[in-house]
Amino acid sequence: MRFLALLVAFSAAACGGSDLSALPVDAKLFASSDPLGQTLFAGLSYDGTQKCFTFGDLHAKVNGVSVPVGNSGPFTDSNGGTGCHFPAFEVDPAPVVAQVVIEVTDGTRTIQATYASPCLPRTLTVVSPSDGVMHQDQAVTIQWSPLTDQLGPLNGGEFQGANRDDTEALPPITALSGNRIQFTVPGGYEPGLATISLSDLGQPAVLDCEGISSCTWNSALTATARLPYQ
Repeated sequence: MRFLALLVAFSAAACGGSDLSALPVDAKLFASSDPLGQTLFAGLSYDGTQKCFTFGDLHAKVNGVSVPVGNSGPFTDSNGGTGCHFPAFEVDPAPVVAQVVIEVTDGTRTIQATYASPCLPRTLTVVSPSDGVMHQDQAVTIQWSPLTDQLGPLNGGEFQGANRDDTEALPPITALSGNRIQFTVPGGYEPGLATISLSDLGQPAVLDCEGISSCTWNSALTATARLPYQ
């Protein structure tokens, strides 16, 4: 799988235990996706510089559907460096549902995480002004959905006019409560449907984590919407 190449921890690793009970306390179940949530990636990770485990009989399920797990354990690359493959898997296309349950087990231990709407499309809606229109040179309040997302740092976004000829960075964005953001609408564009893009902002909430000390979502999602502008 293409994602497994990213899941390495270079070390002088040695072969360790073969069941999940041997995982160190810092181990975590992680999940992530591409920015649009089209492919789901997941697996187990830990500090592979201390010891690298080869798991012989891991089984994974995503919402009850079995998914093949990639090989785990020590490896040597073409330059003679050593590293550790963590057990990982992917689902493409990702399940577009309100909750995604990821389970990993070897029969001796079961690890499970539940994420809120990780692969549903993210949406943007004008909530103020009340007419639902972005008025140039005036403040606008935008709702990010789903509301269960946790919004990360506001690194900016892009605004594109209705004629799609010009694109500019959004003015400074202010975070409001309830997954709402506010900024001043750029002026000088033709009326119509302008495009707002907010990249790498929302992270799905972890609703449940069992059998391991930590469950995380390791990527930020993007929302793009065409909204009325005048």
